[in-house]
Amino acid sequence: PCPDNCYECDNDNSKCTQCYSGYGLIVNGENAGQCEPCPENCVICKDKYCEACDSGFGFIYDENHEAIGCKKCIENCLSCISHYNFCEICENGYGIKYDEINNVYLCLKCSENCKLCNENYLSCQECNNRFGLSINDDGSNFYHCEPCPDNCSSCFLNHSFCDYYSGTVNKCL
Repeated sequence: PCPDNCYECDNDNSKCTQCYSGYGLIVNGENAGQCEPCPENCVICKDKYCEACDSGFGFIYDENHEAIGCKKCIENCLSCISHYNFCEICENGYGIKYDEINNVYLCLKCSENCKLCNENYLSCQECNNRFGLSINDDGSNFYHCEPCPDNCSSCFLNHSFCDYYSGTVNKCL
């Protein structure tokens, strides 16, 4: 039989060529051809280095820039594949902000009445009910949310134009 935690081994069954998930193949040294457990929250590894993390976790690197493990993504972050403090996808209601001082991508709360701002916490993509998008006055092309007109239940794309009036039909006079 193959060595412990080994999925596939060489012809004489002495050295492993592929390990089960959660185990990494030792390539060099006296234990070459054996399988050892991957670092915590690491699903694929080789030697002592991690190649893929569990969902919601990102890499931790050593001084040689080798991925030596996985750590939970920063607060309000759903995906941080490349590094645990470089968020790529934030939770709903939060958007990405690059922090130049600390060289990290954070997740900050969207602006008031904003439901979705994932790409940039300053620019809303979708507003809460009874609110619509409005471009900021500073010419930055960032969007925020303003109330819909009176008796309007939906003004999704533009806060000035009603998509659906509550209880009344818009008629020409």
